[in-house]
Amino acid sequence: MMMCTTQRKRVMVREREALVACSDKSMKVGVNVWDINTGNNFLHIPSCASPPFGLLCLKNRYLVASQLNRHGSVGGGSIVIWSLNKPQKPLVNYTMEAIGPLSCTKDGLYLVGGGLSGNVYIWDVTSGKLLKSWIAHNKSLNCMLFSDDNSLLISGSDDGMICVWSMISLLDVEESKSLPSLLHCLLGHMSSITGLLTLHGSYSSILVASSLDGTCKVWDIISGKLMQSQVYSLPITSIALDHGDEFLFYGIVNGTIVVNKLHIGLEEGPITFGQTFELIGHSGPITALTSSKAGLISGSEDCTMCIWDVINRTIIRRFNLQKGAESRNVYGDDYTDESGNRYRAAYVGNRDDKTYHEDKQTAEVTIVGDDTKQIMLFKHKQLSEN
Repeated sequence: MMMCTTQRKRVMVREREALVACSDKSMKVGVNVWDINTGNNFLHIPSCASPPFGLLCLKNRYLVASQLNRHGSVGGGSIVIWSLNKPQKPLVNYTMEAIGPLSCTKDGLYLVGGGLSGNVYIWDVTSGKLLKSWIAHNKSLNCMLFSDDNSLLISGSDDGMICVWSMISLLDVEESKSLPSLLHCLLGHMSSITGLLTLHGSYSSILVASSLDGTCKVWDIISGKLMQSQVYSLPITSIALDHGDEFLFYGIVNGTIVVNKLHIGLEEGPITFGQTFELIGHSGPITALTSSKAGLISGSEDCTMCIWDVINRTIIRRFNLQKGAESRNVYGDDYTDESGNRYRAAYVGNRDDKTYHEDKQTAEVTIVGDDTKQIMLFKHKQLSEN
């Protein structure tokens, strides 16, 4: 609740989850944002087209996206930053090479990007300075993840390798020109890494990784030991955990979502797999998964995103991301959605960019990337007057 005494009105601030979907360059639909509860589309950035895992929210204030083949970039890529809190032109940062996946520390101080060459780059967000770059993999980076305490950087690649790096070594000024020391090289996957995630709380040292080889492996990133391995008959294209670490979801190339019950802290080991069941509702490969208060959210190459009631195995709401889709916002006007919620459409950038967003919003993000689109969540503030 927030009091606004200057207008002598009480203003209620309600945080609501929003769904963000981003396509790659071939789809030409950019970023779209929907209110999960109403289905209203209140943000469209048509000029954004990101590679897998190339979209994130920084410091709860900025939308950051890597762009391939950006015009004007000598290296073939750039990182573009849009403000979520106020209308202004996006900030474009040209990179030494095309950048694929992005990740940032929980405090938003450091940003890392993975190059198509296998190089990794780390920047100081406040100054924009490139702190270090090094050859991390023999093939292009697919996904990157910071450990829960920001002490480790984990990278996965097309070569099937997962590397664990020490942030202390990466940020050592005296060793800025030397190669960082590799803590662990996790071998076992026979094809491209498609997802990395860590458990929460006292089990934050547990890493779960998926691959196109059809396996989902569980590692201890402190010791580098392989703890569990789950094999599926088809390639796994994405993974996600629910907020309580009770279920592990993995998307399959045939459009099926497999739900695996997790048992954590049993005598058999820190984590074991239990009974599985399937969610069926997509007609194309699953490209992104994430969890929200509303339920599991999935994205697919069939150009739809679904919110699932996992227990009842039903679809609560379906969003369409069709090629050439237009934003429902009107520049500069107040509007009311289907449920009577009032918003003000605000303009971001220039008229040619045709980018809009709601006036009042904040961001708290969960993000997943994919082959043709990416989906993530942030919480936006909706104002209502009493």
